[in-house]
Amino acid sequence: YIRNLLIGPITEEIVFRGCVLPLLFSAQISKLHAILLSPLVFGVAHLHHLKRRLDEGAPILSALATSLFQFAYTTLFGIYTAFLFARTGHLLSAIAAHIFCNYMGLPDFDFFSPHGPLYKVRFFILAMYIFGIVAFFRLLFSCTTTPSTFFIIPTTEEDVVVR
Repeated sequence: YIRNLLIGPITEEIVFRGCVLPLLFSAQISKLHAILLSPLVFGVAHLHHLKRRLDEGAPILSALATSLFQFAYTTLFGIYTAFLFARTGHLLSAIAAHIFCNYMGLPDFDFFSPHGPLYKVRFFILAMYIFGIVAFFRLLFSCTTTPSTFFIIPTTEEDVVVR
């Protein structure tokens, strides 16, 4: 519990956002490429779970599929936290998002199961998911600010705007 909610998020963000991202920025890699490249390293760092699953006796295809799915969502999440760090200039924003994400976990879609207690309100729940996604993207830039300090990261909105 402590590993997933504190130790993991703090150490991973220090390494992958606090160290790797500024290193890529200072190597004259474009801000966009750095934000998209550094999370691949973050995703690959989670592939060690494949060995654990195989050691626990999981079928190869199942372990591979699960690990590839984990690689995909950790890479996407890494893009988001790299964006947060680049936009705010503060590692705390990435750490807070990582802790929150680990606490919440992946979305639960059991409300689509006809035998589940929430099946009758599935369309309302789905609408709330969609509303949340739309609100997230609408507020993404206005709720993050461009750094104005001495960080070795993008200093203008144009550096990190992805269109």
